[in-house]
Amino acid sequence: MIRSFQLWIVSLVIGVISAVVGFLTFDSIRDDLIADMQEQMPDMSRDQIETVVTISNIASVGFYLAILGAILFLVFQMKSGKNWARITLTIVGGINVLLSLLALAGGGVGSLIQLVSAGVIVAAIVFMYRADAASYFQKRPQY
Repeated sequence: MIRSFQLWIVSLVIGVISAVVGFLTFDSIRDDLIADMQEQMPDMSRDQIETVVTISNIASVGFYLAILGAILFLVFQMKSGKNWARITLTIVGGINVLLSLLALAGGGVGSLIQLVSAGVIVAAIVFMYRADAASYFQKRPQY
């Protein structure tokens, strides 16, 4: 059971690193996004478009970190023996793995990170359902 907890923490660390790298390397695609938006919205000034792009980047990183925070909450609930958290992590982890596999079609370094993250999540899910974990999640008396 502790191995699953550790693997979930590793996947969250990978997620935080991925968010930070994405935020720091955003400038490499920023100009292309601005050019695309200028073509699609010629009525907006360049300053307005730059503001929209910057706010969108910050909001997406913030949203991603909020999701990681929610998963961290679930991981600690799972560690404390809450079966509902184990089930929720299985669903969230399954969705994450599915999206990671779909993202692999894009190629690049991000794909390698996605593949490693997906592997860690699959391992964490497997450890949550091993025979020795079953007793850990049995109903405990409420005090």
